[in-house]
Amino acid sequence: MLNEMFNEAVPFIILGNKSDLTPQEISTEEILQKQIEINSIIFSVSAKTKQNIEEAFTFAAHRIFNVI
Repeated sequence: MLNEMFNEAVPFIILGNKSDLTPQEISTEEILQKQIEINSIIFSVSAKTKQNIEEAFTFAAHRIFNVI
C-alpha cells in the first residue's frame, strides 16, 4: 500500500529512533520482517548520539540521485 503512494524516485525509509536505549522494544527479527513487508529500508537511529543519522540521509540522497 505504501509503495503505491510513492514512486521509485522517492525512497521510503523508516528511521527507528532511540536506538541508544536498552532494551530495544522491537526485535531485529521484527524490523527485518517489516522491511521485507513494505519493501523499504529501516535505520535504527539515535538523535542523542547521532548514530546512523548521517548514514540514513546519505542513503536517501544516493537513492534519489540514482533514480533521477
